[in-house]
Formats: sequence, C-alpha cells, structure tokens
Amino acid sequence: MKLNEFNIKIQYKLNEIRHREQQTIKTMARGAGVVFVGMIAARVLGYILRVLLKRHLGLDDFGLVSTGVVIMEIATMLSVMGLPQAIARFIAFHLSRKEYSKVAGTLKASFIIGLPCIILTSGLVYLFASVLANHVFQKPGLLYVIHRFWLLIPLLGITMLSSSVLRGLKQMFAMIFSQQIARNLFVLFCFVLLALAGFKLDSAIYGYIYGFIIMAAVSLLLVARAVPYKELFARKPAKMASILVTYSWPLVFSTILWFLIGRVDTLFLASFMTIDQAGIYNAVLPLAQFVTVTPQSFAMISMPLISGVFARGDESSLEPIYLTTSKWLLMFTLPVYLPIVIYAEPLLVKFFGSDCASGAVALRILSTGFFVNAVVGPATMTLSADARTRLILLNTLVSLLINVVCNITLIPLWGISGSATASALAVAGTHIIAAVQAYHLYGVVPFKKVFLRIIAVAATAVALVGVA
Repeated sequence: MKLNEFNIKIQYKLNEIRHREQQTIKTMARGAGVVFVGMIAARVLGYILRVLLKRHLGLDDFGLVSTGVVIMEIATMLSVMGLPQAIARFIAFHLSRKEYSKVAGTLKASFIIGLPCIILTSGLVYLFASVLANHVFQKPGLLYVIHRFWLLIPLLGITMLSSSVLRGLKQMFAMIFSQQIARNLFVLFCFVLLALAGFKLDSAIYGYIYGFIIMAAVSLLLVARAVPYKELFARKPAKMASILVTYSWPLVFSTILWFLIGRVDTLFLASFMTIDQAGIYNAVLPLAQFVTVTPQSFAMISMPLISGVFARGDESSLEPIYLTTSKWLLMFTLPVYLPIVIYAEPLLVKFFGSDCASGAVALRILSTGFFVNAVVGPATMTLSADARTRLILLNTLVSLLINVVCNITLIPLWGISGSATASALAVAGTHIIAAVQAYHLYGVVPFKKVFLRIIAVAATAVALVGVA
C-alpha cells in the first residue's frame, strides 16, 4: 500500500515537472514570436532609415553620422555598466520566488546606480569631443556631429534601463517596442520631416536627437504602466545595489563586446581606410544582422525563463528547454541566412546602389559568423541566468582580443572583408566557447545529429554558390 502511494506521488511529481516544462516552452514560443515580429519590424525600419540616410547624405556624411551614432552607443553601453542584463535577470528570478521586496529593490537600485553614470559619461563625451574627432579618428567634420550627439547618451541609457525592466517582467511587446521599434520609427519620422524641410546633414543629426527624445519618453511611460507598484512596494524595498553591481560588472565587457561587433569594425575602418569604406560597411552590417533576429528573439525571452528554472531549483527542465530553443533557432535562422549569402551582391545594389557592391564578400562572411552564433544555442544566456557572469567575462576577453587583433591585421590586407572576418570570428568564437562550458556544467548540448545534417546541406549549398 505504501509502495503504491509512493509511486503515485512520484508520478504526480513527474507530471508536474512535465507540465511546467510544457508551459515554459509555450511561454518561450509566444514571447519569442512577439519579439521576432517586433525585431523584423525594427530591422526593416532601421534598414529603410539607413538607405534614406545614405541616399540623402552621400557616403561621406553618412559615414560621419554612422560613426557618431556608434560612438554614442558605445559610450552608453559603458555608462550602464551591464545593468540591463542584471535588471532583467533579478526581476525575473525574484518574481519566480514571489520575493516582491527584492524586485522593488532591483527597480530602485538600477536607476540610482545607472542615471549618475549615464549623465557623467555624456558630459565626458562632450568635453572630449575635439580629441575624439581630431586625434582619435582624425575626421574634423566629426566634431560638429559629436557636439550634438552627446544628447543621445542619457536618452538611450534611460531607454535601455526601462526596456530591461519590461524584459524582466516578461512584457515582451512593450520591451521590443520601446527599445527597437520606437527608436527606428521615431528617428525615421523626424529625419524625413527635416529632410523634406530642406535640411541636409542636420536632418540626420536632429532626426536622431528628436527621435531619441520620443523613444525615451515612450519607454518610461510603458514601464509606468507595466510595474505593479502596489504589490511590489507593499513592503520596504530590499537593498539590492551591491548584488546588482557584483552581478553586472563582469557583464560590462561582455555587453560591450556584443555591441562592438560591427561597431569596432566601423571605427577601425574609419581610422585605417577612407570614411566611405566605413559607410559601405554600415550598409553591409544591418543586412547581415537580419540573421541575428531569431537568436536575439529567443535570447530576450529565454534568459528570464531560464532564470526562473534556476530560481525554482528545477534544473531537470533545462535540457528540454535548451534543446527546443536550439532546434527553433536553426529552423528559423537558416531560411534567412541562405538567401543573404546567395544573393549578397544583388541585395546590396538593390538597396544601396552599385557603389556598395564591393561589400558582398563582407556580407557573406558576417552572415556566416552570425549563423554560427545561432546554431550553437542559448549557451551564453544560460550562463547568465545561472549568474556565471565571470565566466562570460572570460569568454568576452578572449573574443575581444580576437576581434581587435584580427581587425588590425586583416583590414590593411583585405579592407572591408578583413573587418567582417574579424567580427565573424569573434561572434562565432564566443558562442562556441560558451556552448562547451554549458555542456560541462549542465550536460546540455545544442543539437542532435539531424541538426548536423541540415547544417551540412546548407554548407554545401553555400559552397556551390561560392564556386559558381
């Protein structure tokens, strides 16, 4: 009798675990679907913006604006110090445990730590604008851009913090709208209005500034509507500042790396080559980044969900979630990757004109690096969800070294293609290392044998195109 009761309890527990796994996978599918559609919309808007900027400004001014935006984005990434990842992780983690005072403490601490750093960084960029323009990049025309673009840093920083709160709350549509769609939509709208009014370079500069102001306001409004204040602040918020800093400081470097992929290339190209080469690369990069839409979609939703798995101590649910995510990544990334690789040159000519056709090889190389990133699964997100940020830092340092050394070595030899090779190696290297670590720590693998056959078929198709 006791044995039967024990068996019933075991069966009930197994059914409960399976149900939880299924619910987690369904939540991931729904959330990833929302993020995927949102990111596609954002990519399309961003691509339209770049096409119009290039055609309205010409390659030289387009290169100046692109370089200016990259400088501001890098400065913002430095100023937020890895807090966005920490905010999303700890809000999701403590919500799973219903530790509402710690969720409230995370919200409070994130803005108390983040805002002063963001403001300080924007001031430093303004003060050292002349050094950046005349000595670092040796482009005097960049000074005019930086003296106005420094305003983007606090606006983008506020948006990043707000979007991370929404991500932790699993408000995926609000998150993707505030950080991705709103940015490109409002910048595009403001730029077009100013261009129609007859402005040239200023149409791009102030289009970004006014667009970012609207974006930041929208992100704060969405957070104000999403946060359940009565529930979270019923008790005094827990002190979370030191915990956030301990978790996030290693992520400063890893976040910078992912942001630098492609952007460091722009900076090296602007320094070693002519500014129009940086402009061509900025035509190549967003097209290659369409390959990353699916991985980013699943990364944004998988990290909060996997954090919940670790919060409940339910690591038996990790393997099916990991394997299912990897399968979906391959299935949805391959149909995007193959057309870009096969039709690289016609796509560039179609959207950016014949003067960008020379970037076709770089486009194929970059797309391949991003594809490898997708097929190795959500390894880095799993490490992040388990608070192994120092391990991520180690991976980041290795990849950053690869990226910088390859850029310095290969750009003088191969130009844009050398820069693309550096980025591809850095992206692929980071995720391959993380996948090996995830296997040793959790016993999870990103694919089955059938996945390898699919990849082999795709590789054969790409090789045949290369020979032809």
